[in-house]
Parts: sequence; C-alpha cells; structure tokens
Amino acid sequence: NVQVKVPAKFKPYPFLYHKELTVRIEPSLTNLGFGVARVELEENMDSINHNDSENEKDDPSEQVKWVVFVPNVIPGELVRVRIYRNYASYSDADLLQIIEPSPDRIEPKCSLATICGGCQYQHITIDRQRKMKTMQVQELFERLGGFEMSEFPTVLDTIGTTEVFGYRSKITPHYDAPMKKKRRSNAQNNGDTAASKSC
Repeated sequence: NVQVKVPAKFKPYPFLYHKELTVRIEPSLTNLGFGVARVELEENMDSINHNDSENEKDDPSEQVKWVVFVPNVIPGELVRVRIYRNYASYSDADLLQIIEPSPDRIEPKCSLATICGGCQYQHITIDRQRKMKTMQVQELFERLGGFEMSEFPTVLDTIGTTEVFGYRSKITPHYDAPMKKKRRSNAQNNGDTAASKSC
C-alpha cells in the first residue's frame, strides 16, 4: 500500500485524511456550485463542536448529519468522494466517481471546467442550470431573508439567451485574500478563474 502523507494541520475528525465515502447529493447546490451531502455519524451531538446550524439537531440523541461539500456534481447524483479537509461543522471532499449520474449531466466544453471558478456549471445542461439559479434566489429569500413563502412573490424563471458559451452577463471582481484566510485549494474552490487563452 502507498503511504499517504497527511498535511500537518489536518484535523482528523470526523473523517480521516482521504477517507472515501459514497454520498447522495442534496436537491440544491451552493452559490459557488458545490454539491451538499449529509453523512450520518455514529457519535452523539455532545461530542461535536456544532457552531454551525447546518449540523444542529434538537434531540442530542439523534445521529448527526455531517455536511460534506463536493465539487462538479448535480443534485440527486450518487457519488464516491474523498475527504481532504475537516472544519468545525463540515468537511470538503474531492469527487472520485459518479455512480449514478444525473440525466442532466453533459461533457463540459471547456477543458478547465473542473478547476476554474468561472465554469462550475458546465457539466450541467443549460435548462437545468437556469432552474437551479432560480431556486438559489428563492432559497436566499427564505433562508437569509427570513421570509415565508406567502410573504413574497415566487421568483420568476431565469431568463437566458440562445448563446450558451462565449459570453458573460456579469463581472465579479476578485482579490487575493491573506493565505491564512484561504479555505480551498484550487481556482475553482476559491471562486477564481483559471488562466486560459480561449475562455
């Protein structure tokens, strides 16, 4: 067996470094395009630092649903992932295998799609992308705005064009944060774009 070198600052709870898991991706992605999976842990809540409400339960005897973020996935997919970082209330993982692919999965046009922060939806059909973006706005009103569904109009469908590639409808300025504040490793994880001559 090949010995894997564990990073010096890696926190081995709740998963060991490069622990492999099979997970189902939840119905929506994060605003940066990461899939969310919840993994049942054997420990009770008393043994976990639950500063983040993502993992909180009213009943401490219930099994913990630990959040794992995964790139390049589509809601509903069953995937194999490998843990590379644990935080106080969630973990980050790399995608290893798509066991049950979504019918909305396509081959990305750009070869940098899996590492670029500007291409995080290219593996998804354009119709599904637009539905997901509509859902994200709706969820922001509910989760961050604290509104009930009856308190505001339903978000309208995302308006698109016939041009799927080769254009931008917005610009997002980026700056280099101090190293100690950077949580994710590559351009996609930081939301940055990768260098390309043909983007």
